[in-house]
Amino acid sequence: MVREVVPAVAIRPVPGLPDVVEGLIDVRGQVEPVFDLRARLGPERRPLAPTDHFILATAAGQRVALRVDHVDELLDVDEADIDPMVGPLAQSDAVVGTLHLEGELVLIHDLSSFLTAAEADALARALAATSDPPPP
Repeated sequence: MVREVVPAVAIRPVPGLPDVVEGLIDVRGQVEPVFDLRARLGPERRPLAPTDHFILATAAGQRVALRVDHVDELLDVDEADIDPMVGPLAQSDAVVGTLHLEGELVLIHDLSSFLTAAEADALARALAATSDPPPP
């Protein structure tokens, strides 16, 4: 579930995080891991830019931030409008369907399966070992 979109802030790197988690941010006193979609989905990684944004979401009870280049808009989508995945991407647990929107094909991701079990365990250990919140 998406909660809101906010401008990007500095990301605090933390030892022991899985490769797909860039680090931690502080959102109103709440520490949230930042998922690096580029690391999981294949586009070349790049440094954080002042124009980047974070999509704040909740997945499987965990508050997370997704780093994105930009956000055009947030939409409420009826589940019936999502087509199930077919083809090579159907093998990925993270991509669960597609949505046709104004001539564009939008991939629908399941954030609760973004991390593997090993990555989720590593994230939990790193969060438990982190006592200081990241800088605002």
